[in-house]
Amino acid sequence: MLASITSNNATAPGSDIERQGLLSGIVATLFIGLSVNVRAMANGCVATEAEPLPDLVFGVGKSGSAVSHTHYFLERGQSYRLRIASGGLPQEVSSPAFFPFLLVRRITVDGIEIKTAGIDGFVLGDGGEVEVEFVPLLRGKYDVVGRDPDGSECSAEVVVR
Repeated sequence: MLASITSNNATAPGSDIERQGLLSGIVATLFIGLSVNVRAMANGCVATEAEPLPDLVFGVGKSGSAVSHTHYFLERGQSYRLRIASGGLPQEVSSPAFFPFLLVRRITVDGIEIKTAGIDGFVLGDGGEVEVEFVPLLRGKYDVVGRDPDGSECSAEVVVR
């Protein structure tokens, strides 16, 4: 048993008081475990100032189906700031393998700061942009993909060490 509440009154096993103590212990253990786990996954101080990365612009080049920067090399636990933009046509930006493993610190769209715990993807209007401040939590190679209305795709590779 993780925790129990005792009193002068005799309590039968499984009583409300005993269950309440057990629940408090479980909640405390989960809270401590989650906070330690996020810290361990980040492997560093996530409160540091964000390092700016080169802009990632989708839909550039003569064909309009290229990216401005094809590779990013990041360190797990380091805070980064990345501006993602559309170079012409609207772009649907996604990375189902990468985005869920980011600790999102801030997202700014048109000068408006949005507080969120995470992102799944987003759509950039013609010439639209978003700035994301984040901490990568999991090592690996990931693709960030932009898809225009015609279905053409372009991507940048992100390597987290």
